[in-house]
Amino acid sequence: NTPTFMGLQAGCTDMARFGWMARHEGAWSPSQIVSGEYMREATRPSQELNPDYGFLWWVNQNSSWDGIPDDAFAALGLGDQVTLVIPSLDMVVVRVGDRRGTQDYDGSFLSDLGGLAIDALAAV
Repeated sequence: NTPTFMGLQAGCTDMARFGWMARHEGAWSPSQIVSGEYMREATRPSQELNPDYGFLWWVNQNSSWDGIPDDAFAALGLGDQVTLVIPSLDMVVVRVGDRRGTQDYDGSFLSDLGGLAIDALAAV
């Protein structure tokens, strides 16, 4: 059995492609790779215990990531690898690397990462 929650070997470009497909509701033109209905469900709150969690995606629909649009969602991986998707800005941000043991998934890390990307886009 292949675990679907871990063990993916992917580089930065692969993670960006994954985020781009998720941003386009499972489509990689012209093919629909994952159903759009599933992607819409996966990137919304999935339960009441933690309203910031979808189906293996962290979601910002409760505005818990300061300064980041509410439609943002993210895949968080081992070693603080991140694929952050902001559909309203047509943006996918990928971060690979290690933050040296600081593992605060309270949203501040995603707020900082997204804020840097949004500022960089505004500067262009």
